[in-house]
Amino acid sequence: MITFSIIVPMYNSEKTLPRLINSITECNETEGIELIFVDDGSNDDSVETVKRMCNSKISFQIISQTHEFQSAARNKGICVAKGKFILFCDSDDEYASGFFDELRKASFEKKLVWWNIEKKYNRFCEVEKPSFLKSLSGNEKKDVMVNRYLTQNNESDVGLWNKRFDKKVIQDNGIRFENGNFFEDSLFILKYLLVIEAKEIVSINKVGYYLYRNNVSTTQEYNPQISILARDYIRKTSQVLEIHGIPNKTSFRAFEDRTMIHVIHHFIKYDPDFSVTWLRQYAKSRLFWGGFFKLPPNYVFALCGLKLLPSFYVFLYKRKFN
Repeated sequence: MITFSIIVPMYNSEKTLPRLINSITECNETEGIELIFVDDGSNDDSVETVKRMCNSKISFQIISQTHEFQSAARNKGICVAKGKFILFCDSDDEYASGFFDELRKASFEKKLVWWNIEKKYNRFCEVEKPSFLKSLSGNEKKDVMVNRYLTQNNESDVGLWNKRFDKKVIQDNGIRFENGNFFEDSLFILKYLLVIEAKEIVSINKVGYYLYRNNVSTTQEYNPQISILARDYIRKTSQVLEIHGIPNKTSFRAFEDRTMIHVIHHFIKYDPDFSVTWLRQYAKSRLFWGGFFKLPPNYVFALCGLKLLPSFYVFLYKRKFN
């Protein structure tokens, strides 16, 4: 019987796959774990690497698609998953030693289990604990939980790689990835949170996943369509909230500002034609003050800087990443 289905989109990943696969197969008991690799049209030896490393060690299957990216790959993985629970990971990351032994101890009755991540950069590492999820007491009403998710999250809250999802919840509610590859993780988790209760969420207070940040991905290169994708993401989020009757215009305005700040940061970092003149006009038409008091401190700082002192803010932001 399969307990955990781990869905892994991969594209030209032959160099990093051994690290990921070894981190899973080295656990004390691989029975009950299946790996679902969705090859996105690789032209290297990714598929052969999987076959060589997984044969006789762990249950696995390989699905092929023609460069449709992560959202489509994960949806295909969900359709064939046999496990009671679903995990998602990236082909260039790895799980912490002994993590799956810990995961087996978590209650099978809980609908969402989360754990901490460690981000590995070229020159340093940092542990990140979910901000929103960590703050939950288990007694929150649905609207409070969801509005806090939209306004107070950090990367660990909206990331897929540090969560155990219940496949029945996903299947019964038709939850799938959409919005291309822009905030598709966040939208998926939002839809999942809308059909469970805060009391059904539990944590493993340990680092369970290593997220490598020294590789180029679809989120780390310039995308000229990012403004369109952002507006589409905001529209879809609004529709999902409306379907579930979750009101709060102030929280939604804060969510909009957070999303557009992310877009502006993308332009600052990756757009070769970026200019402060353009930024002044863009911030004037896209950023507002309506959700100011719902934002966490770092986003309050960003909103004030981008609206009032854009040149100085850009200087500080570029300095941070240079």
